[in-house]
Amino acid sequence: MEPSDVKAGVEVQLKSGGPKMTVGDKMADGTFRCHWFIGNKSKEAFFNPNVLIPYKKAGLHIAASGSTRKP
Repeated sequence: MEPSDVKAGVEVQLKSGGPKMTVGDKMADGTFRCHWFIGNKSKEAFFNPNVLIPYKKAGLHIAASGSTRKP
């Protein structure tokens, strides 16, 4: 993702996969604090925006009409 696309509250995941994360703060070094849950435990880590992609629900695509369908 471009750094300008990463904003607090946006749902992302790593390009390599993994859980849905919510973007929090932008750090002075250009990384972003991301939060996610494993079970009921909150986790956080810092990521460079170039390793993040927008989160999409697995197997669902949003059609232009707003309906969802399997690929």
